[in-house]
Amino acid sequence: MSRQGGNCGFTWPAEVGGFTLEYTANLAATSWTSNSVGPAIVGGNDTVMIPLSGGNKFYRLKK
Repeated sequence: MSRQGGNCGFTWPAEVGGFTLEYTANLAATSWTSNSVGPAIVGGNDTVMIPLSGGNKFYRLKK
């Protein structure tokens, strides 16, 4: 994870495949939401850029 300007970038190796970035605002919640933007391959890695806005969010990769 890295900050790039007004965005937060999530990156993982593309060769592992099959992962989806999900988020929630509450770690106690049992439901997670799939990110609406799929990853782009950049330098052999899957990369998703998320705008830094709103409140706190927690992210995970799910296979």
